[in-house]
Amino acid sequence: AYQGHAREPLSLGDGRFAAPAVRTFGMAVQGVLGGNGLRGEMAWEPHAPLLQAATGALGRSPRLRALLGWDRQFDDGPYANLQAYFDRQATSPLSGGRSQRRHGLTYLVRDRFMDSSLEIGARGVLQTSDRSGSAELYAQWEVDDQWRLDAGVMRLWGRPTSEYGLWRGQS
Repeated sequence: AYQGHAREPLSLGDGRFAAPAVRTFGMAVQGVLGGNGLRGEMAWEPHAPLLQAATGALGRSPRLRALLGWDRQFDDGPYANLQAYFDRQATSPLSGGRSQRRHGLTYLVRDRFMDSSLEIGARGVLQTSDRSGSAELYAQWEVDDQWRLDAGVMRLWGRPTSEYGLWRGQS
């Protein structure tokens, strides 16, 4: 359970942001089957913040989030992680709109080299609810405890009104 302020601020437009109060109840279950890690999570917010698209006002409505995940470290080789997520928030009765639904997959495949100081991988999101997503090829080299060099290239796609397509010109 969590009660406090939202960790991800909402953009209210015109350069204004808000971190409204939230209350969340959830549970997580994880285990290992063979060499595979399995995980399930669920969270419910009875009065989650919701920005009203028509008015720009901050409203409240119930929100349910769920996640099923799998990961595996292949001996001394690559690591893989795949997660399916679902997020549904009812629209406030004031707006008269439909509920908001997001669902899709996140993925990560990486390997380490040079005594684990160099990590090379691919990660991203395939959001099936609006057919948008991201893909990133990256490398991280930890020179020592003080220095880390990061390099990568990211591709964003989707319709201009989709969550990731909105940013596709900045790939």
